[in-house]
Amino acid sequence: MNASDLLKGNLATGVVVGIGLVALAPVLAPALSGSAQPLLKSLVKTGLLALEKGREALAEAGEALEDLVAEAAAELAEEESARTNGGAASSRSRVAARH
Repeated sequence: MNASDLLKGNLATGVVVGIGLVALAPVLAPALSGSAQPLLKSLVKTGLLALEKGREALAEAGEALEDLVAEAAAELAEEESARTNGGAASSRSRVAARH
């Protein structure tokens, strides 16, 4: 199993593994012999890729949420406008009916 295969599965798992690997790399690097450093470098690169994927996913989710909030606010404004204008029209109709 290649280290980059972690990214092909669950994004959350990849992000957690990536953050953990990036955080532990400075501690593990001096302790490992020269032959293990390429593996560590590969794992760090995978962690950085996972972190970037997580950032992208969060940015997309944030944009979707902003769009949803804007749509909801626009609908509320329309409903309030309809209530205000509809209420005024009803009052005018009642006044006109009395005269």
